[in-house]
Amino acid sequence: MRHDDDAFDVVVLGAGPGGGLSALAAARAGARTLLVDRASFPRDKVCGCCLASRGRAVLESAGVARRVLDHAVRDDAGDHERGRVARVTLRIGAVASAAASASFPVPGYTTIARASMDAALVEEAVRAGAVFRDRVAASVDAAGGRVRLGEGASVRTRVVIVADGLGSASLRDDARFAWRERAGSHVGLGAVVRAEGARELARIFDHHAISMTVGGAGYVGAAALGAGDAWSVAAAVAPEAVRTSKDGARGVVRQILQDAGLGTAWLEAVAFKGTPTLTRRRAAIEGDARVFLVGDSTGYVEPFTGEGMSWALVGAQALHPHVMSALRRSYAPGAWSASAARLARRGQVGCKGVAWLLRRPELARAAVRVIGVRPGLGGAIGRAIVGRGRVAACGSAA
Repeated sequence: MRHDDDAFDVVVLGAGPGGGLSALAAARAGARTLLVDRASFPRDKVCGCCLASRGRAVLESAGVARRVLDHAVRDDAGDHERGRVARVTLRIGAVASAAASASFPVPGYTTIARASMDAALVEEAVRAGAVFRDRVAASVDAAGGRVRLGEGASVRTRVVIVADGLGSASLRDDARFAWRERAGSHVGLGAVVRAEGARELARIFDHHAISMTVGGAGYVGAAALGAGDAWSVAAAVAPEAVRTSKDGARGVVRQILQDAGLGTAWLEAVAFKGTPTLTRRRAAIEGDARVFLVGDSTGYVEPFTGEGMSWALVGAQALHPHVMSALRRSYAPGAWSASAARLARRGQVGCKGVAWLLRRPELARAAVRVIGVRPGLGGAIGRAIVGRGRVAACGSAA
């Protein structure tokens, strides 16, 4: 089929895991695909930077795991895969009594910097034939079948995939996709720590664990990236705590860590980036058999343990056949909403349970004590979070 220069079959807004994989699958299927992102690539993101086994399985089914996860190679010691993590270490600060800690296994987790992962997925999409443009603040004109690219430019498209995250502004003019925020929601904070700060974090935390520290204002996660020359630090905290702290986000993170007896000198050189409120959902995630939302653009998955990236990939994989149906004009309205709801019910129960617990330090302390007495319970929690299941092919390479 011939196309005008400004016409595409699919336009994907947001080049994170969900957007990158969606663009890759569409391009491989022969759709003329445009992928845009408002940031300048490569770029860091507020993210726990941990990929769960279900996300890795999606990349493997698409035939791109080796290239996207090229950091997962043997390190100098030769005894483990660099970037692999084996467990979650949970620390509860001294809210009303002594600090407590416990660990439980999370098989199949990998740490990876978002800057490199997202750039690698973009490269794969371009290799498959997609067009990529960064530094584009796009917005959707759903009724007119166009996407505005800023400065008066626009393109025509048959399908729009919105994957531009919690900070999405691409649908701000369409009330059908309004955000519904839950009272008491936390906000996200994140930073990638390098140089001397990373070396200090390596002395504080276990290189092969996702370290979660819980306090009265929220929780902080830390994980080594690759060989440990950089660390991802991400937090979910009460917004009022940030507003009232003399040192803002840094002060809240410092208090949570200090209450658990952990060092914080490395924080002095860290500048955190923030997110909007985390616990939010869209009023709708599709419209007119033309606009489809995926990943954090539909809502957020807590906690910061790799579930956000993994569920964006799982969602993109599940969305692909619906996009192809829309291009063939055979899409049944509501089908994507129903599929996404089934995915959430089946796979996010463990995540929601852990997030609920992390918001309640005293209950988390009790859980830590039980895990200390019955280690098998920790394994069950890890399996509930990670989840295992068969993954269908999504635009896999021939």
